[in-house]
Amino acid sequence: MSAGGEPARVSETVDDATQRTEKPCILWADDNADMREYVSRLLGGRFDVQAVSDGEAALAAARAHPPDLPYRLLPGV
Repeated sequence: MSAGGEPARVSETVDDATQRTEKPCILWADDNADMREYVSRLLGGRFDVQAVSDGEAALAAARAHPPDLPYRLLPGV
């Protein structure tokens, strides 16, 4: 995760929020940093992975960049 609680983007993305990459976007919320890194590396080749550490960050990320697939949302959403 980047500074300020923003989700880490694994694949290349377009800065313009109105455009999306060709890859489907997955939002992965997990409080385990090792698992976030593992899933990001595992899926990063085929998907644009947003990996966040908690439910609040997941909700903020989903509102900012709606994912194609939200996965493992934690309490606090």
